[in-house]
Amino acid sequence: MVTDTFLEETVPLEPGAFAYFFADAFGARPILDELDIESMNNRQFRQILDSTQSVIAAVYTRQDEGLTKSRFQLAAWGDYPAFRARMALGLSRGWKKQSSAGNDPPYWFSQGNGLSVLLERQRAFITTAWDSSPKHPVTVRRTTAIPEGFGDFRRGKVFAGWLDDPGPYVSGQLQGRMNIPITIPVDTLFLGLIPIDEQLHTADEQMYTANVRFHFNEVSHALFLMGSLSGIRRNMPLEPESDNFALLAALLLTNPPVRNVRTITLTSNAMSSNEIALLFSLFSL
Repeated sequence: MVTDTFLEETVPLEPGAFAYFFADAFGARPILDELDIESMNNRQFRQILDSTQSVIAAVYTRQDEGLTKSRFQLAAWGDYPAFRARMALGLSRGWKKQSSAGNDPPYWFSQGNGLSVLLERQRAFITTAWDSSPKHPVTVRRTTAIPEGFGDFRRGKVFAGWLDDPGPYVSGQLQGRMNIPITIPVDTLFLGLIPIDEQLHTADEQMYTANVRFHFNEVSHALFLMGSLSGIRRNMPLEPESDNFALLAALLLTNPPVRNVRTITLTSNAMSSNEIALLFSLFSL
């Protein structure tokens, strides 16, 4: 995983994202492949990912004519054939070299993929823009603070992320999908996936345990959600409907939620790649 000391407090990504995540690119590759972001599903991006050890990424969303659109920014650490890659990009008609301000190195832009890429020997920066125009991949003098407690939370996980302002989102899911008319002021939501040792299961694919942790500023808010989740568990059918949200709620609420003062943690049983895809669909990634 990334060891840079500054990553204990900030990440070199723009603020204002819907979600931020860290990933061990090797251990979390099945998970990264589940991210349904169009710009990530191209050959050049996958080649970079093949040489990557650690990833920090942010997903930004906005509403456009009633549809949710997304763009991303990514910083990666690995062992990249940067010189050969830059030569290949220079010979490709689909990529155009872009100048950077000051002494910053140039980057490359693909209008067809909407990607801006800057490659160094041990680092790669990739971003997209809302209007498919060139956008410098490196965030200059702008970083995003890592929430308190996230460093401890992500230890031992191959994938871990957070939602910065999850209150409206969580309340919207409960109201719109489960018809529970409540508003819950969640301060921060953490999401993590822990790989299960292959000796502990017989499936052909890698399995993971999911952790979802809600943080609150007020103890009363944590108690309120705790009561709501306990009620959902008591009334949950033994065989939930085929609705994705109901299936995922059943997976995350298989075990009783655990409260620690102002936090509530949900821990799933083993989850397959298909079930992880449901998890990502819930968070609109």
